[in-house]
Amino acid sequence: MSRSTGKPPLILASRSPRRAGLLRAAGYRFEQIPSNYDEAAHALGSPATAAGLAEQLARAKAQAVAATVERGLVLGCDTLVELDGQALGKADSPQAAAEMIRRLAGRDHDVITAVCLVDAESGRCHGAVDRATVTLGPLDDQAIEQHIRSGKWQGKAGAYNLEEMQAHWPLAVRGDPTTVVGLPMAHLRHLLQQFGQTPARPAAPTATPRWEAVLSGADRSLSARLLRLATGAAEPLYRGLIALRNRAYDHGWKRTIRVGKPVISIGNLTAGGTGKTPMVIYTARLLLDRGHRPAVILRGYRSGADGSDEQRLITEALDGVPVVANPDRVAAARTLLEQHPEVDCLILDDAFQHRRIGRDLDLVLADATKAFGFDHVLPRGLLREALAQLRRAGAVVISRADLVDDEQRAAVRDRIEREHGRPPLAEAIHQWARILDETDAPVEDSPAKLFAFAGIGNPQAFFRQAAGRFALAGQRALPDHFHYDQQKLQDLAAEAKALGAHALFTTEKDFVKIRTIVREQPVGLPIYRPELRLGFAAGEAELEDVILRAVAGAAPA
Repeated sequence: MSRSTGKPPLILASRSPRRAGLLRAAGYRFEQIPSNYDEAAHALGSPATAAGLAEQLARAKAQAVAATVERGLVLGCDTLVELDGQALGKADSPQAAAEMIRRLAGRDHDVITAVCLVDAESGRCHGAVDRATVTLGPLDDQAIEQHIRSGKWQGKAGAYNLEEMQAHWPLAVRGDPTTVVGLPMAHLRHLLQQFGQTPARPAAPTATPRWEAVLSGADRSLSARLLRLATGAAEPLYRGLIALRNRAYDHGWKRTIRVGKPVISIGNLTAGGTGKTPMVIYTARLLLDRGHRPAVILRGYRSGADGSDEQRLITEALDGVPVVANPDRVAAARTLLEQHPEVDCLILDDAFQHRRIGRDLDLVLADATKAFGFDHVLPRGLLREALAQLRRAGAVVISRADLVDDEQRAAVRDRIEREHGRPPLAEAIHQWARILDETDAPVEDSPAKLFAFAGIGNPQAFFRQAAGRFALAGQRALPDHFHYDQQKLQDLAAEAKALGAHALFTTEKDFVKIRTIVREQPVGLPIYRPELRLGFAAGEAELEDVILRAVAGAAPA
């Protein structure tokens, strides 16, 4: 009998919707065939056997399903909770579930998840196991009883669901959150690659910070509902003030000032990072390549003695291009043009709402991962102004288009077309050209387990891209424009070492702030960063044409 050719289909030997969701979000195509293996055949063991037990169960579940199919790559999984040296599985009654939660409350415990891939044809088998530490804060009887009545303890190791607990209970995770959910994606990706399995589409972000869960409505806790109520009460006032300001410019009550050179504004409609800095660098390089002499003007948010994060990064990326930070863009433009008469066009960073300075092109970025700010204006949502103001834009570009699936991207396109009146001009992706170390040398070998940290507007997009390429021991999101010092870097390094990381991993924007610190006093771990390049899934030629037409009045040098 001849063997089948081609890649075998991926089969998930679990009925868990959470595991299926993780696989689906990572871009894999698969079918679900729940295993009928009787877990009771394995007794829960001692600390020395907890990880081994999880591995045995994952393998047994995969083999049970593999025996029922002629062809396929079967993924078996098992998750156990370990507390005080004892492995805890699934509770078999409400009383047992309540007792488990009481034991876990106010304590640290480990979550161990094992995965095993079995080729149904050859019997080839490979597995991996990962461990994460969960810290659960104190819980009162009412909270525990409410959890038991919800029924969400059923079928879950330790009698809880991570997403449910993060939304309602005090909880912290050290390690990979997907391990706690029940499928350690960093390890699984490497295993699937060994069997020739790759995602059929780009991965979608899965981790949601609590503040986003609050704004989106996903967090249904009492504190979240009260916060939405309070911010919702303030929203009409903010919306009204912004609307009055826009009306003043629309009717000429407020004056727009031209500075005598073509101006391109790059901005967004939402608070937080949408990829404006890479687009500014891309635009400046395009203009330089076509013989123009651009300069860049930034707002200079949280500027220090050496300038803001963005100013330092753009200055390093655009050697010889004047880069000025000043909240008064008109004054900045006039001073810059006096000091640099050779400049023939200006690029404004984050200036869609700064209407005082006239511009020839308003280029607006919409982050595909959260394009519409939860449909509310600040402070209730992330919108800086009403979505209807998108019609002011000369063109809209979807950024991070590769971090959502085709269906989500199509929905973003359709919504932009409805609000803007035209479809988005282009779809940009953030490509990592290479990985650099703290000495700016390329990292030739594939980095081992990393600990990622970022103090940017959208750290989750960075973490998702990192997890899609490397094994992450853990991650730490810091406030946007975070101020680093030696102690904080030492703390991050200590946390990374405790989780078994071999190096720290951060963004270019963060690295420009820590370069001097780590070169003067290393933190005991290498610090890697990606060199970011803007690429395009669609529309690059059209975007180039719009940019060049905007500066057509400036004759190239």
